[in-house]
Amino acid sequence: MEPLELGKFVVQLLTWFWDRCTLFTECNQGQAVIKKRFGYPIQWRTKPRWYWKCPFIDMFDKVDMRKRYAQFNAHSFYDMNQENGIIVPYNILIDFQVEYQIINPLVIYDACGYMEGEDIALSYVNNIVHSYLSQLIQEKGVGLSYQDVVSFISSIVEELHHDRYSYDDELKYDDAFLDKKRSRIDLKSCISINDVVITSFDKNISLRTTV
Repeated sequence: MEPLELGKFVVQLLTWFWDRCTLFTECNQGQAVIKKRFGYPIQWRTKPRWYWKCPFIDMFDKVDMRKRYAQFNAHSFYDMNQENGIIVPYNILIDFQVEYQIINPLVIYDACGYMEGEDIALSYVNNIVHSYLSQLIQEKGVGLSYQDVVSFISSIVEELHHDRYSYDDELKYDDAFLDKKRSRIDLKSCISINDVVITSFDKNISLRTTV
């Protein structure tokens, strides 16, 4: 084994051993600490303080619960003449910024174990907002206006915004390892979309309106 590979292996081994030997971990403001027993999440808390665990049996994961921002765009082609079977491209470009946050950190898990939580949240936000906007574009077609988009975005935020969980809500997710009563987590209830801001709206590439 090469010295560099041996060094990496030793570091990984020490990290693995340290993670399992530690008794406490600190939850900072804006974080959630998840306690796992033999790899199964049994408890999560967001209150900033120190939390304890049983060495070798329990492990901690941490999830960023702060607000996040992402920039997206929606691009659609509208079929203007379906009766004659002629597809005429009509460009609709909508650039938008989304403010979102994870409110239930169990979203990073599935039935098989650990998943990449940040990618899940970003993918969910991207897919669901694009899905809603696609429905609007198909419904309005060439008659789509900037005001239509703004009104529709307001209804999306109203539907997909969720308040942060209280301490009592967190207690509801406490789960003994042997019981494993927790069902699969619904993404929609775990990720809150707080705001969507339209940064540009184009119905024609040559006529661009930026706000």
